[in-house]
Amino acid sequence: MRLTEPLRALIFGLLTIICFASADSTRNAAATQHQEAAHAESKQLPKQQSESESSLSPEEKADPKPEPPANVENPSNFDMSSQWSVTNRKEEIETTKELVPQSGPLSKPTEEPKPEPEPVPGSRGPPVPEPPSAAIDDEMEQISAEDYGDNKESAKPDEVDNDVIQQLVDRFLNTGSTDEEKEAKVNKAAQALVNSSAYWDMSSIQAERSIKDPAMAKKWMDGYSAEAQKVLYQVTTAGWSYVTSVSHLTKQIFDEAEEVLSEFVKSSSKQAKQFDMSSVDDPLLRKQFQMLSVDGMNALNDASRQEFSQIQSKINKMIAEAGICEMDKPPPCLLKHADIPSVLARKNNAENAQYIWMGWRSAIAPQLAPLYERLMQLTNQGATLNGFSDGGSMWRSPYELSIESSTPKRNMVEELNRLFSQILPFYKQLHAYVRRQLAGIFGIANTPQLTKDGPIPAHLLKTISADNWAALYHETKPFESDETRTEQVLEHLHKLNYTAKGMFVQAYKYFKQLGFGKLPKSLWTKSVFSRTWSKDMVCNPPVAYDMRDGNDYRIKACAQLGDSDFKMAHRLIAQVYYEYFYREQPLPFREAANPSTLTAIINVFSLLASNIDYLKSLQLLPANANDSHAARVNELYLQALEEVVKLPFDLVVDNWRFNIFEGRTNKDTWNDDWWRLSEHYQGVKPPVPRTATDFDAIATPAIAQMHFPAMRHFIGYIMQFQFLKALCQNKTNLSEGCRLQKSSVENVKKVMMLGSSINWVDALKMITGSDQLDARPLLEYYEPLISWLGNANERVQVTVGWEGAGVPFTESEVPVPRTNASDANLQHVLSEDQVAFPGGDCSKGQECLLDSTCKSGMCECNEGLYTLKIGNTHNCVPGNPADAGFGDGHGGLVIGLFPEEKISTLEPSGEPEPSAKPELEPKAKSAERHALSSRLFITSLWVLTWTLFD
Repeated sequence: MRLTEPLRALIFGLLTIICFASADSTRNAAATQHQEAAHAESKQLPKQQSESESSLSPEEKADPKPEPPANVENPSNFDMSSQWSVTNRKEEIETTKELVPQSGPLSKPTEEPKPEPEPVPGSRGPPVPEPPSAAIDDEMEQISAEDYGDNKESAKPDEVDNDVIQQLVDRFLNTGSTDEEKEAKVNKAAQALVNSSAYWDMSSIQAERSIKDPAMAKKWMDGYSAEAQKVLYQVTTAGWSYVTSVSHLTKQIFDEAEEVLSEFVKSSSKQAKQFDMSSVDDPLLRKQFQMLSVDGMNALNDASRQEFSQIQSKINKMIAEAGICEMDKPPPCLLKHADIPSVLARKNNAENAQYIWMGWRSAIAPQLAPLYERLMQLTNQGATLNGFSDGGSMWRSPYELSIESSTPKRNMVEELNRLFSQILPFYKQLHAYVRRQLAGIFGIANTPQLTKDGPIPAHLLKTISADNWAALYHETKPFESDETRTEQVLEHLHKLNYTAKGMFVQAYKYFKQLGFGKLPKSLWTKSVFSRTWSKDMVCNPPVAYDMRDGNDYRIKACAQLGDSDFKMAHRLIAQVYYEYFYREQPLPFREAANPSTLTAIINVFSLLASNIDYLKSLQLLPANANDSHAARVNELYLQALEEVVKLPFDLVVDNWRFNIFEGRTNKDTWNDDWWRLSEHYQGVKPPVPRTATDFDAIATPAIAQMHFPAMRHFIGYIMQFQFLKALCQNKTNLSEGCRLQKSSVENVKKVMMLGSSINWVDALKMITGSDQLDARPLLEYYEPLISWLGNANERVQVTVGWEGAGVPFTESEVPVPRTNASDANLQHVLSEDQVAFPGGDCSKGQECLLDSTCKSGMCECNEGLYTLKIGNTHNCVPGNPADAGFGDGHGGLVIGLFPEEKISTLEPSGEPEPSAKPELEPKAKSAERHALSSRLFITSLWVLTWTLFD
């Protein structure tokens, strides 16, 4: 039986709804009967709690606390389209309640108790002194005793909103589709804010700088903060709902919240420009008004702003949906952009790499070109409306410390070129080493474009964009020796019974030892630390969220046990502390000093989390573990392939876009300029001659999808090593990190407390003592690798640089790769004939999945697990369900909706079953049995339906 795709999708969607609704119904029934059997403890609940729950809107019932998606996720993303990034808007509520009591308190889905008294950062002034060192032992006892919430992270489905389901069903039955030309607004809470105060009004705005009364300016800012806080709260909570439970409904709720934010930013920005700052003496108040006066792309008229947003959505959709065919395989062409890195990593075939490299560009670039051209035009229009000469000037303004037409205090283009000149000798050594290794990996007969003194053909780097060379690591790593630290950390995490949440708890304890203080309990009760498989989630990037109510801070991550995510946990806890510390600042200052400053600070703690002494103290490494020179060089080499090679790429990306903004290039010269810059900075060239209509730059997601300056990453990466050097002042080997003392982080805490009331230069000086960016700490960190590369290249007389005449390699100059790609420790998907499931045949070497091991040619459940047999399926479960009261009394399990249905997993014996009057069960146990029976029945129904309709 075959169904059309729309009808099939509807049936499966309705089945899913039935499954979740039935599961919820049976679970709720069980819970209710448990309470009745225990004399109804729920009668003691306060009446107001039930009343507040019943008053929730359908959106709030579905998920009371949401959070932002891709563009809202990363608070380091500088976006001129709003005054602040959404993730930095939580502490605004408490302050504005005090400033403007007439605005009324902000209603919140839940009330969190205030955290225990801790050092509270003020708007200004020094931080509270740390406790004496003698109290550290007592403090550690308090840390261990702190309540981190329920350790069992629930994976149950969300509660079903029957009203929303009914609306979807009615809409389908009435129109034949769940899509409408224009959907009704569903985010009622956000819509209710529109025109709710004078701050939305643009009808009575006076001329710019016409109001010269400082008292009026202060009063306006106080009221603005209260109103903005309400808007930001709606955006942040809607965003949280979307990224933790992706659906059409949560996406619509979030989009509508962002529309409301955009409308508010536009009106409030115009109102802010009424005030003449020359009459305001308070420099901090002046700075707040200056920050609000730049409204970015919101300065465009409604039609242009909508066009700008639609173009970005179209570009993202086109890149996500574009597919190419693999070489020698006919259509359908199913190879997506996300699949390309793994395909390139597994094969050392230059012809295939070139085919994919060119195929992707042909599939996407010509279609994107007109959209991208218009996107750049609109960005220039928005910049001029904000008083900047062009889009590049607007993008650079947070780094050049310029406002509108004011003269920049720094020339960041010159600054970045100066920094790159410091790094260039290191990069050239790395480039030369990799270029020679590529000759061995692909063979000189297969790569006529590759020479020993010229640029590297881009397709050989096993990446579409040439911005990350990590896929080459296993075949080119300096030492063959096994890197055991990662495996050891993973092994000990398992031995010590860590969970994903446990890694974050340990990171929190790390900061508590350094005197950072206590965080609100919401971090532990409302965060998502690991993927919830019952819902679709936006896993990347992992990020910390300020929920904008002054007391609710969360983390969204899909963490897994391992060294990498252990470091990530420290990075995200550092971000939470940054957000928590600046909560007492005025609303516009509740941001990091600069996105690069935030990135640099939190990444430092990620580096410090890998310190060998720290890991030993946690018993995550054996006491006799040592950091060998070979392992250290290999680790630095991998980091260089991931991060250092991205620095020249950042310069290519920004300079190419700046040239378009300034009118130095046009559509006909885009491609020439792209490859000129790529060769100059990266030492990379195209594998074949390119034409003006190839538009290679915009086939790169870093160009087409990331519409913000790449210098954010460049500056942040340079700064993080300056911060590391400042924190580990007495360390001779910077790459080993250090164990920090409380006194070491005082300046970091001060920077966090001040938020964006200081700029990135002030923050840099407070932590390092210098206001100048400097790449020397980066070079010091990589010194073991730099030294090894220099010796290795000199030993075999490798040509360094790429400005040569194009001399080919000889056979004697080609190295032997350390390992073949097929043997490298790469992740890949096993084909169907390579795997087996519990109860299946593994006699031909198949890998047993789902907690089973191959024994005597059959996949058997691992030790300690029970083999649950239902029909022809075998499942490995923690225990026998019959022991919990779900047996049928004859060795089988009840799988009917009701015990009376006599449906059992036991095979029929042929003997008539004696009739017996069943004993009555307690209500609670009966409800539990009904719940399990219901779920088993629904699962069977789902599998049967899928089989029939597939």
